[in-house]
Amino acid sequence: MYITISVLMIFFIVLGTFDGLYFHLWKYKLHLLPAARREHSIHTARAFVFVPLSFFLFVYNSAGLLLWTAIGLLVVDAYLELIDILEERKSRAPLGGITSEESAIHVFASSFKFAAIILLLATKPESAYLSLTPYLIDEPLPLYLTYIGTTFAIGSLGGGIYSLFPNFKIRVCTSICPPKTINASQLAK
Repeated sequence: MYITISVLMIFFIVLGTFDGLYFHLWKYKLHLLPAARREHSIHTARAFVFVPLSFFLFVYNSAGLLLWTAIGLLVVDAYLELIDILEERKSRAPLGGITSEESAIHVFASSFKFAAIILLLATKPESAYLSLTPYLIDEPLPLYLTYIGTTFAIGSLGGGIYSLFPNFKIRVCTSICPPKTINASQLAK
């Protein structure tokens, strides 16, 4: 079961990273689009929610209050994801809307993430849910899953911090993928 959970998390991380780097930063340069500021803020909030969520679910075999905290964070993430979906239509209006390709990536990434979490929650013994004392289950999670969870937490933290500094972000992004310039001869065509 843990191998399946790990594979699902890897798919989620790969798709989420591709979406953020390719669609958000490179192709659409959402960091430069005023209409996308709210969407950007939602992504930043989700990045910070992912950090403890990842530790409580994929790094430590948590139970009791730690597990219930993770479930609460999962509800917060689901709410933020819903708000993000509703916001994307408005924030992408200047670009002609969100593309089918990006929407498909969002659907698959979310499906992989929630499938991994549901399977992980199913591995917990009933006693893990019945206590409000924070504790860790004696049997630790497999090392490969804790590596994936730690990598996800560190990446989320880095992405969240990076998103908090828009001027730095704009300088870095425009040096990597400068905005296209249109000269007068191209306008005449």
